[in-house]
Amino acid sequence: MNSYKKLIPAFFLIFLFSATYAAYLKNVPQKLTQPDGTIIHCFASGDEFHNWLHDSAGFTIMQDMQTGYYVYAISSGKDIIPSTYTVGTVNPGSMGLTPGINISAQAWEAKRAVFEQPQQSIRRQKAASKNEGVINNLAFFIRFADDTGYTATYNYLTEMYNDSSSWDANSLYNYYRTVSYGKMYIRTRFYPTPSGDIVLSYRDSFPRDYYKPYSETNTIGYSGSDESREREHSLLKRAVRFFSDSIPSSLNLDFNNDNRVDNICFIVTGDPEGWNSLLWPHRWSLYTGDSVMINGKRVYDYNFQIEGYSYPGVITHEMMHTLSAPDLYRYYVNTYYNPVGSWDLMASTNYPSPQGLSAYMKYQYGGWIDSIPEITKPGTYTLYPANGTSPQKIAYMFRPSNIYSEYIVLEYRKTNTNIFEGNLPGSGLLIYRINEEFEREGNASANDTTIFDEIYLYRPDGTTERNGDLTKANFARDYERTSFGLFTNPYPFNHKGYDMENISITDITEVGDSIQFTVNMPIDTLIVDVDQISLNCENKATNQFTINSNSVWTITHANAPWLEIDNRTGKGNSSIKVTAVSENTSSASRTGTIRVYPPSFEYSRDITVTQLPCNTNIEEIQNSTLITLYPNPAEGYLTITYPKINEPTNISIYSPTGQILYSSMIEDKEINIDISGFSSGIYYMKCYSKKQSIVKSFIVK
Repeated sequence: MNSYKKLIPAFFLIFLFSATYAAYLKNVPQKLTQPDGTIIHCFASGDEFHNWLHDSAGFTIMQDMQTGYYVYAISSGKDIIPSTYTVGTVNPGSMGLTPGINISAQAWEAKRAVFEQPQQSIRRQKAASKNEGVINNLAFFIRFADDTGYTATYNYLTEMYNDSSSWDANSLYNYYRTVSYGKMYIRTRFYPTPSGDIVLSYRDSFPRDYYKPYSETNTIGYSGSDESREREHSLLKRAVRFFSDSIPSSLNLDFNNDNRVDNICFIVTGDPEGWNSLLWPHRWSLYTGDSVMINGKRVYDYNFQIEGYSYPGVITHEMMHTLSAPDLYRYYVNTYYNPVGSWDLMASTNYPSPQGLSAYMKYQYGGWIDSIPEITKPGTYTLYPANGTSPQKIAYMFRPSNIYSEYIVLEYRKTNTNIFEGNLPGSGLLIYRINEEFEREGNASANDTTIFDEIYLYRPDGTTERNGDLTKANFARDYERTSFGLFTNPYPFNHKGYDMENISITDITEVGDSIQFTVNMPIDTLIVDVDQISLNCENKATNQFTINSNSVWTITHANAPWLEIDNRTGKGNSSIKVTAVSENTSSASRTGTIRVYPPSFEYSRDITVTQLPCNTNIEEIQNSTLITLYPNPAEGYLTITYPKINEPTNISIYSPTGQILYSSMIEDKEINIDISGFSSGIYYMKCYSKKQSIVKSFIVK
């Protein structure tokens, strides 16, 4: 095939999903107050499904709900519980505590499942338009009852979303204008209208503590995920009703004509808070209770943004979720194992300025690339920067010879391509593994047993168990990383760690306006062990032959409907069983041709299959060990051994039509027969006595 083309354009799947997605944040500064007034400075990390507090050394902090004090956490079976060590009063290392402890993978998965419980069954329909155009995003400012207002200025926030002054603008608008090659524009309109540079906002009727977990010191907080969800959705619905009359009816809010508002960003005051899934940046849907509408369109998909972390990297990440893309980091299992790392926006967000997207993500989820061409022949290939100004020649895909569901994607990334690529670890050729069985799943749910990563980026020392060095995933002559194959580091392996054969990439050039590499592929080989086989006359008579190949092969037998092949297509080496589907009741043998060919058709092999007529009284016992013929195929002479001669035994050789060409009595255990006068073809040797009759076929070259 010339290109790897999906049946459904990825962009047409925009806004299709209603699952929750979040930004994975690390080391968000936190200021906590103990019941006695002591101030604690620490950090929060995690995503919406699970985030936690910790100190600079990584020791986990949690609140003792009975006392209200923040203490260090300790392990208790598969969970963690508060210790008796109050934060700020002890050195956790000297107390024998362990840094980095957290809830179990099962508990982490259960927390995520709560957010992904069944929502409304109505799914988004495909867009009727092309994968280009303008999306009008709405942004609503919200403050809590006890908040005085926003610390950020209106101009700062609007530039972060809408700055289009240059191709170097660090904004949501410019990011998607750039990664889509100028095909898509996201324009954000803010409400309410500001007072100069001061951000005005909808003031909720509840204080901030109402949206925090319940504790001894916060008795108005929520208890459990159900109450958290109800409070969040109620808050946002109140805000929508407050702003709905302000939205012009002429503004197109439904890009894909599914009767839903494409997206709303709710920007609330404050900062993300550890151990609080509600007050954390995320993407979700208003699927509970009564619907809220704007200009006749239902409000459904939304981004929940926190003022203190409304960075370009966060808002672009969450918007890509709205465009249907999943996360490429692990949610709960082996979180230390990073399949893609900082090479993609959806894997490891750079807060101040987002990094670009891989070509595969643009193809599969953005819809800005129509296809990724497949390499099917050896040669030298050229790639241009994947996040440049054109979607042409930015990626290739390649299928290994021994793996069915996984393939390789190669792309070129260059740090000086634009402002966003400047956040990459380096420039060079990147080599990804794509698992087709988990397409459109991302890497978030991978558990390495039943669910595996959709995308994996090869890097030195990386295996299925070791993370390796992601900062050196880029290949180029500049770094003396110029080859990729079974004997390099890294090397090609599949999701279970098995070698991926037939991959040899060499001569990767230096970083420049483009990059070149050479693909070394063996010529298609197709070896079939015979060119003629025979079947006896009976219905369901069988025989077999062997295929040895380094490529995909296919079998046809259009001129022999009386034959059945047990395997019509495959890859590599196989034994193929041939079966007659009916008895040959005619007076002569019948023949058919089996054709085996690789994709190129240039190396096809034909096998002539002959089924004897039943009236010749030839009954073949192909698997008998009592008699041996060699060589087979034969040329000039044929040797027959028959070790158990204890009664008169005759030998005859028949043509395919049943004509006797040779006949003799066997007196010794071995006999040599002159066949120099036989023309090329298949023949039958029959040894018979009063007690048994054995027939075997042989070929004359």
